[in-house]
Amino acid sequence: MKRLITVLTVACVVAGTMGVVWLAGCNGSNSDRPKAPKAQAYLCESCGHKFGMSLSIPVKQKLFPPIVCPKCGKRTAVRAYLYVPKGGGEPVIYRYEKYTDKQIEAMEKYRDSTPVEQLQFEDPETIFAMEQDAPLMKYADEDKWFNPAKEPAKSRPFSELQTRFKNIIPVFPESWPIEKRDNLKQR
Repeated sequence: MKRLITVLTVACVVAGTMGVVWLAGCNGSNSDRPKAPKAQAYLCESCGHKFGMSLSIPVKQKLFPPIVCPKCGKRTAVRAYLYVPKGGGEPVIYRYEKYTDKQIEAMEKYRDSTPVEQLQFEDPETIFAMEQDAPLMKYADEDKWFNPAKEPAKSRPFSELQTRFKNIIPVFPESWPIEKRDNLKQR
């Protein structure tokens, strides 16, 4: 049962993160779908700095949240998932995601020891979320982090996304700056 919940959680994470690839070719002028984002959104829990990390970073340079905030220097920048409300307007943060230090070390070890060609098809985040624990999650309207693989009752139903937002694919606000990879650090 734990494995099934982990696989379902990973499927949702992958759909949210990788769904942008599917959208890349679906941006015709007659489409209601959002444009494929250029970056993954991050928010610093210490200073509130909002920024993006380019989705085109080579896998060998990939960072796993939490990362060091380029503004305040604290390792409290977590991945944020934003969606456009059904009624329109600016995207709102729905949930956050981060990993434990143990998970990050395991993903870095895997990433650094695996040939680049193989990493194109085996993203460390997806592999480790399926084999071990999923990333920690926190909803924007809650204060506590939880592990959805260990506490599935705390996860919200997928239908909540469908009810509240125009699309289930996360967006990146155009007003947020995209930080250069050289300005971002894991530790």
